[in-house]
Amino acid sequence: MIISFLLVVYAELSNQKPTRLLELNRGAASEKLFSLSLLASLANNSAINPQGLNATEFASLTSDLLADNLQFSKCWNGSRYGWENAANYTGKKRTINLEQDDWDSAQVATNIFYRLASEVMGFSIRYSEYTGGYDNVLGPRLSAGITDVVMEMWTTGIPVVWFDHGSIGYSGRSGLYVPSWLADNYPTLAFDFWRFFQNPTAVKFFQTKEWDLGSFNSHVCDEPITNGCRNGTYKPAWWTPATASNFLTIWHIDPSWSQYHYERMIDGLGINATITWLGSEFYTFVDAALANGTAFIFYNWKPSSFVATHNVSRLMFPDSDNGMTQKWLLNPVYQPIQADEATTIITKVTPFDFGTDFPEIVSLLSLITIADNEMNQVLKNMVTNNWTYDVAVCDWMLNSEDEWKNWIPAPPTVINSCPRGEGLYESNGMSLCLTCPSGTYNWKSEISEACIACPEDATCPGGSVGNLI
Repeated sequence: MIISFLLVVYAELSNQKPTRLLELNRGAASEKLFSLSLLASLANNSAINPQGLNATEFASLTSDLLADNLQFSKCWNGSRYGWENAANYTGKKRTINLEQDDWDSAQVATNIFYRLASEVMGFSIRYSEYTGGYDNVLGPRLSAGITDVVMEMWTTGIPVVWFDHGSIGYSGRSGLYVPSWLADNYPTLAFDFWRFFQNPTAVKFFQTKEWDLGSFNSHVCDEPITNGCRNGTYKPAWWTPATASNFLTIWHIDPSWSQYHYERMIDGLGINATITWLGSEFYTFVDAALANGTAFIFYNWKPSSFVATHNVSRLMFPDSDNGMTQKWLLNPVYQPIQADEATTIITKVTPFDFGTDFPEIVSLLSLITIADNEMNQVLKNMVTNNWTYDVAVCDWMLNSEDEWKNWIPAPPTVINSCPRGEGLYESNGMSLCLTCPSGTYNWKSEISEACIACPEDATCPGGSVGNLI
């Protein structure tokens, strides 16, 4: 699921509990945004604003914050694979700022990391949810230290400003879908291939069976978007009221999701289609259309609980367009394209310097791998059992120990004493035996403290050497 920019609505909150202003079910984004005053108060917290950005700068990077410091019931009470003995080490580490983005697969992946890093390994984590989306939203938060870990980074090709810890395992792809019965029952009309738009027989089939939106007004983009959404719809330049009956309607959710891709693809391929953005009513119409056997075209993505639990088929469009897409990335408002949305390799990311403080967490991140079928099963479980994502992750965790236990790195060695010539010191939360520096000594065969200061009547070059004057 991809969001490239945000139309922000602010709401006053009490007791730091988020108010849900707009909810799109089945993992689509929900806007329940923090007030400017609360964002300003968070800016004063050095734990989540380590670079000391002023309130305005901080608010500009966190305007899509939905919930801060989320709490979950504990799930895991089994083996901690030695980390139960590392409380002194983890307790001296700063809190990790974990970002969860507001769609279902990201919620699942983030909660998996949270439970492994906190419940098994024992690290302190501040768990916040954002609307999130593209790298141009997440990258600046990572650079500013507001976010330490993101489990689903959908990349677009902008310059990388984070450290990539490899693929999460499953891939992501947005696209247009139709009910599978269309493709299955009418194979000669090829409803799962874009050229059916050019087949009068297929178009007539849609026109006679398409769901009527009636007087629906989504109030999406009441403020027109240049060469895009206007009064909730997009119509290509060759559309006229007289030819409207020749056009098919694509149902979309929000114009900021896959922004400009389908507008410019309609232009580039010259297909007779318009787009209607349905906002918070999207799934109401989609559910009704599926239940009534309606022929319709709609936007969605995978992995998502909706696609995982409904019999729908993705429309295939061309995979390449002779460089038009590269030009479109530079000029999405006007440059036509002819290519489908590409499959995205979703990665796990942190700031570049994160590994210095948290080498074991970097090891965990590099090993976490969730296959497509595994993610789809967790998403299906959420829907079929009416579970929240944290309950579905707990179920996965309880039943997948043989898998995730191999992701848990060995805890650091606990050192309680040091030999002659060395002393016990703390460095970055870890106990180390270091050679006694000049001005100190240790003659003891075993010591559980720092080296001893040299007496006034002696010289101590370091180690176990001490010379009387």
